[in-house]
Amino acid sequence: MNLVWEIYSICATIGLVVLWQRKRKSQAGGDLIDRLLPLLVQYQTLRQVIEKHPDLPAQQLFPLFAILDGLIEDWQLQPIGRVGEQVPFDPKHHQPDSPSLQPGELVYIRFVGYRSGDTIHTPAKVSRQLPAYALRSG
Repeated sequence: MNLVWEIYSICATIGLVVLWQRKRKSQAGGDLIDRLLPLLVQYQTLRQVIEKHPDLPAQQLFPLFAILDGLIEDWQLQPIGRVGEQVPFDPKHHQPDSPSLQPGELVYIRFVGYRSGDTIHTPAKVSRQLPAYALRSG
């Protein structure tokens, strides 16, 4: 039940941020991107959890995801990795959950990061272990 409440909490935040962004549509650029990055980082993980658990009532939130996908595309943000993907650790693109991770060591993407060209807005958050939400399915 905690997962459902967590999902609803994140989704409520998504809804509020999207409404706020629409109201302030005339404001564009780095400041807005910086404010939305924490949401965008969690959004991809939330999306995967909902896709893997079709029984959750959160399925109705997919229209909000289309809005966030549009923002990511409009701002030309490129995701760093995909949730659950196993990749070699790269300290330039990844934020480890353990200081002992060594470059090249295989890790899993927990939360995607975002970049624009060579600019890293936020690194992908990685871990040695596959997150539990990626192991379970509906």
